[in-house]
Amino acid sequence: MDNLHKPKLRFTDPKGITKIGETDNLSIAVREEFRSIKREILKCAFHAESLAEQSDILLEPKNRIMVTSITDQAGKTFISYNLAKSISDEQDKNILLVDADVINSTLSKTTEPQPNEGLIDYLSYSDADISERIYHTDRENMRFMPTGQDHFLANELFSSDKMTVLMDEFRDRYPDRLVIFDAPSLLDVNESVSLSEHMDQIIIIVEEGKTKERDIKTVLSRLPKGIRVHFILNKTLHGNEWRGHRREAPQDSGSHGSNAFL
Repeated sequence: MDNLHKPKLRFTDPKGITKIGETDNLSIAVREEFRSIKREILKCAFHAESLAEQSDILLEPKNRIMVTSITDQAGKTFISYNLAKSISDEQDKNILLVDADVINSTLSKTTEPQPNEGLIDYLSYSDADISERIYHTDRENMRFMPTGQDHFLANELFSSDKMTVLMDEFRDRYPDRLVIFDAPSLLDVNESVSLSEHMDQIIIIVEEGKTKERDIKTVLSRLPKGIRVHFILNKTLHGNEWRGHRREAPQDSGSHGSNAFL
C-alpha cells in the first residue's frame, strides 16, 4: 500500500496554524500520559488476536481508531498526532495517521512539503491508487494520509462502498498497523458520525469546563452499538484524565461504568 517513492513529510508550525506539537518537546509527565493511553489502545486493538491464537477462533483486530471531540478547540488534533508519534516508537507496530477532518484539515496544513491529494481524492475517483495518497514521514514507522481536496459530498463519500472496502483493507492488510483518523467534532458534523460506522475504537476528547453532560449523551446516542469508546478529559489543571467504556445501547448511554487509567 505504501509508495516508497513519495517524498517524506514533516509536520511544521506555520504562522496562524495551531501547533500540533512534537513529542520530544512535551514534558515527561505528558509523554507518560501518552504512553498510558497508547498501552490501552494497543491492548484493545490486538488483545483479540492473542485470544484467537489461544482458542483457535478467528477474531479481527480492532486497529481502526477515530479521535474526535464534543466541541471544537478541545485539543483532538494535538492528541491524534502525539498519540500516533508515541505508537510509532513501538518496535513491532506501524501507524497510519489519516487526516479525516474535512472541516479544518489542520494536520494536512501543517505538513511540509504540502501533499497534493489524499483521502477525499481517493474516494472520489474510481481508478484512484491508494498508494499515491499515503506518504512517508520523517519517522520510520509512521505514514500519513492527508484530507485531500474539498468535496461537497464528503459525508456521502465516507458512507460509500468504496470507503467500506478501504477500511476493510486498513484492518486486514497489515496486521501490525494501527490507523488513527483525526476527525471533526461529533456533535454538529455528520461526517464524523458516518466515519464512526467504520471504526473499532473511538477516542472522544472532552474539554474540562466546556463540555456539557447532555452533549456527551447526545454524541453517545449517535454512535454504533458495541464499539469501544474512550474518553480523554483534556485541559485540566492536573493533567489529562483517561477513561474508557464500551458503547452498548444508544438508549442507555449513562449506565456504563468507566475505568480511570490516568
